[in-house]
Amino acid sequence: SAWNYHNPKMSLGKKLVNFEVAVAKSTNLQYLYIGQGYEKGSIYKSEYSGFQWWTGNEWSKDKQKYRQLCMRDSSINTLDDLSKVFND
Repeated sequence: SAWNYHNPKMSLGKKLVNFEVAVAKSTNLQYLYIGQGYEKGSIYKSEYSGFQWWTGNEWSKDKQKYRQLCMRDSSINTLDDLSKVFND
């Protein structure tokens, strides 16, 4: 990925993904893995056409659940918070 600390709103990472999507389409690739998804910073990935994510058991198209889990990830700050996620 790429980042411009002097101009973070430039969204170089998103521009890079858009370029990768265009290349994948132009070469007739059926799938493109655009990286792991966690925390609020990954929510934008769910806005791509054809988005799917790995639940740990299967591929899912449930964008709402993906966004919910990304938001939940961003609320985990301590080991106790993490423990509650796995024990609830």
